[in-house]
This record gives sequence, C-alpha cells and structure tokens, in this order.
Amino acid sequence: MSLYDIHVGKLLNGKRKFDGHGYYMYTTEGELIELNDLQGSTGVVVDARKIEDLLFQHCTETINKFANTDENKRVYVFSIYTDVTHGSFIIYINTEEALEKTANRYYENYKKKFIETNDSFYDCSFEQTKIILRFSEGDFDFSYEDMPDQLNDIMSLYYCISLKELNYSPEQDTIIPKNIMDHQLYFIGINVIKRLFEFGYFQNLKSTDDFVAYVSSAESGDYLTYSTLMRKTIGLDTFYLVFPEEKVNDEEFLKIVQRQKSKSVKEQLEFWLSQIKSNKWRTDDNVISKYCKTDYHAYECLVNIGSGLLPYVTERLNESDLSEEERYICEELLHDINI
Repeated sequence: MSLYDIHVGKLLNGKRKFDGHGYYMYTTEGELIELNDLQGSTGVVVDARKIEDLLFQHCTETINKFANTDENKRVYVFSIYTDVTHGSFIIYINTEEALEKTANRYYENYKKKFIETNDSFYDCSFEQTKIILRFSEGDFDFSYEDMPDQLNDIMSLYYCISLKELNYSPEQDTIIPKNIMDHQLYFIGINVIKRLFEFGYFQNLKSTDDFVAYVSSAESGDYLTYSTLMRKTIGLDTFYLVFPEEKVNDEEFLKIVQRQKSKSVKEQLEFWLSQIKSNKWRTDDNVISKYCKTDYHAYECLVNIGSGLLPYVTERLNESDLSEEERYICEELLHDINI
C-alpha cells in the first residue's frame, strides 16, 4: 500500500495544496533554523521561481550546446529526470540513431544470453528490443547530470534539509520556503518544459514528428511518470500515438472502473481498498499496476462515489483492527468528500 502515491497524486491533480508553512534558514555555520515568516531575516531567499529560472537556463544552454553538434538529428525525446527526495535534475536527450546502436548492442547480447540460458526474457526481436529501450533514460546516449554551480548549491541545501544531513555550509545564510520540499520540484520541471516549448527552444533540435518532452520521476518510476507526469506536457493524442500501450491501459482500467460502478457502494469500497492494499509490490496481479496507474487512481475512484460512501467509511473507521494505512485512507476520504 502506498500512501505516498495518494499524497503525491492529490497534489499533482490539484486536490490539495502544498504542505509546509514558514521557512528554513540554512546558516553559513551549517545550522538549520525554522522561521514562521521573513520578518527581520537577512538571508538570501531561494523560492520556487528562482529554482525554475536556473533550471530553465540550464536546459536552454544544454539544448543549444547539443544543437550545435553532429548528433543533432532525429531527436525524439527530451526529459528532466527529477529526484524530489535528494534534490536533483538530470537532463536526458536521445536520437533515433543512438537508439538503433543501443538496441543492436542489447539485441546481440540478448541472443547470446538466450542461447546460454534458454530464458524467455531474452527471447526478443530487434524491434521488441527497440521498444523496450526507447524511453529507458538510463540507456540514452546523451545525459547531463552536472548542474550549474548556482543550481547545484541550492540543490545541495535541499538535499541536506530533505534528508536531515546538515553537512553542507553555504557561502551565505539561505532561506528556503518549507513548501518547496513538498514535491515542488515536479512542478518546477513541468513549468520548465512548458517554457521551453513556449519560447521555441525545442525548435533548435532537429526533431522527429513524434518528439516528446516531459518530466520523469525518480521516486515512483514509470507508474507516476506515465500515468501523470508525462501527460502534463504531452497532449493526449500525441501521448497515445507515442505510447499506444498506454491507450490500451487507460481503456482497460476504465472498463474496470465502469464495472465497479454497477456494484453496491460497499462492494466498491472493499474492492478499491483491497487493490490499494495489495499493490505494495506492484505486480500484474493488481489492476492498479497492471494498467500502469498509481494508488491515487484507485483512491480517486472512491472519492468520485461521493457522499454515499461516507457511512461505509465511518463504519470502517470504527473497526478495532483497522490498519494504520487503511485508517489514513478512510480519514482522507472523509475529508475530501466533505469538502
């Protein structure tokens, strides 16, 4: 069961505000001080817009640098791999030519492995290998992990605050709003992608007709990336064109949602709670992971039932053996349905 998925999903879908009131001030002595407001503070304030502007500049410089190389042809993807726990951004770019070379290397290795092991995992055609690798960022030829100094310094502070490892001393007292720590890096990355489109920077790339740009998640991997983050910067028609399997996943998941709606409210509650509870290992035995969704999507199905669900949620909360996770979900349902 992933309460994290529900918490993040609500934020990304506009169902809650950012957590965190006040500020952190990280001093030059390596001390972390909590502030209610900025009155009397002398430190340098680093807000979300500052980070966004620095990341935007980093992306534009990276794009322009890549555009002036011989590799700038048939570019099909640009992504910002975002780690909201450790505070980092990695820019990835790939081309059709680079994909062909990587897929060929994997394919030759798979053929040898299949002969040696007879493991069906390695029994892939060249085209299947390309599909597997097409959006596998770790296998892209072009990655840019090093951030510019100013952005890197800010992300180093972010890392220390997030992990409570105060082993970094900034050159000047630095103040960061607490709500930046609540997954704002995703929103920053999304805004940067939109600005890159708006100001025409992607036009510097010799891209394919199905070129896409998006933010990807280090924490929840493909599930959050494909079900939510990609769709923030890729139109649905293009998304389905580039990822036809996601169109199938959406349609199949919707069928399950519609079937559940024909059942009693209590049965719907039992079904979706059981799916969330059993999704801990994200296997295809669970409809949430099978169709590349997160626990938030199951939770959303419950919220959409409306006030008719409340008596059954209250009844559930009165159970003495209710797990902590289920109690959290039921309390969130009471809150969200009563809004």
